[in-house]
Amino acid sequence: MQRARALVGHLLFMGLICAAGGNAYGRDWTLEKTNNQVSIYTRYQTDNQLSEKYLQVRAVTTVTAKPMALMALLNDIEQAPKWIANCIDVKILASPSPTSFVVQSVFSAPWPLKNRDMITYSLSDIENDNLVITITDVGAQYPANADIVRMTQVSGEWRVQQVTAETVEISYQGSGDPAGNIPTWLANKVLVDSTYQTFINLSQIIEKDKYQ
Repeated sequence: MQRARALVGHLLFMGLICAAGGNAYGRDWTLEKTNNQVSIYTRYQTDNQLSEKYLQVRAVTTVTAKPMALMALLNDIEQAPKWIANCIDVKILASPSPTSFVVQSVFSAPWPLKNRDMITYSLSDIENDNLVITITDVGAQYPANADIVRMTQVSGEWRVQQVTAETVEISYQGSGDPAGNIPTWLANKVLVDSTYQTFINLSQIIEKDKYQ
C-alpha cells in the first residue's frame, strides 16, 4: 500500500501538456482529445509571483470499479510501465507518514532529448467520501543526475468520486515544466498524446477483477 500511494507522484508527468483548441470544458478549459470514456482538457494558468503562464491538464474517465481500485492498481507497481506512458522507473525516497511519500520518477523522452525525472511529495486523504491525492514538487531538495533533466514546477491533484453503485469518476488536474531545451510543438504533441494514452490504458486495466 505504501508503494501504491507513492506511485501517484510520478503520474504528474501527464500534467505537462499544451492547449491546442476544441470545445470548452466549463469556463476556461479546452478539450484536446476524447473518446467514449476518456477526455483530456488543458488551460493556461498564470504564476502570480513570476508573471509567467503555465499549462495545466485535466484528464477524466468514468470506469466500472470500486472507489479504492485506483490505489489497488498503483499498488501493482510491476504493471506501471505497461499502462503509464513513457514510464521507466519509480523509486521511493522517503515516507514521512503512512499517507505521504517522496518519489523519484523517470520518464523516457524521444531522441535527441534527454530523459526526464521529477521528485514529488504525495499526500492521500478522504474528503467528503472522495479519495484525494495532492502532489507537490520537492525536486530542489535532491541532487540531479547530469544525464537526466529534472522537471520543475510540478503540482497536481487526483480525485476518485463515486458516480453510481458500480462506477467511479477518476480525474487528474496538474501542471509542470519539462525543463531543458524542448521545442514547444514537440513537447505539446508528446505530452498530450502520452496523457491520453495513459488514461486509455488506465480505464481498461483498472476494471480487472484483481483491482476491485
